[in-house]
Amino acid sequence: MLKHILVALVDNMLGWKARLSGAVQIGRGTIIAWRRLKHVSGNLLSVGEDSIIHANLIFENSGGEIRIGSRTFIGRSHLICYRSIMIGDDVNMSWG
Repeated sequence: MLKHILVALVDNMLGWKARLSGAVQIGRGTIIAWRRLKHVSGNLLSVGEDSIIHANLIFENSGGEIRIGSRTFIGRSHLICYRSIMIGDDVNMSWG
């Protein structure tokens, strides 16, 4: 129980840090695992509305861009971006 509370607290703090950097645009109703977002500074992450993102999102270089549409689910997978990754609306991606 305490572990879940600590994970949620850290996740929320990382989320605010990413949002305040100006590199992240998140739509209404979207849930994202902020602790799995790496090297966002100098890059752009844009996620539409009502999406759930549990993936590790890693930017390899500055100037990268990840755009994920609305109503999209991405499970525990790894997305590594050098220049750009575009995922549309209504997409379901699992880890397996």
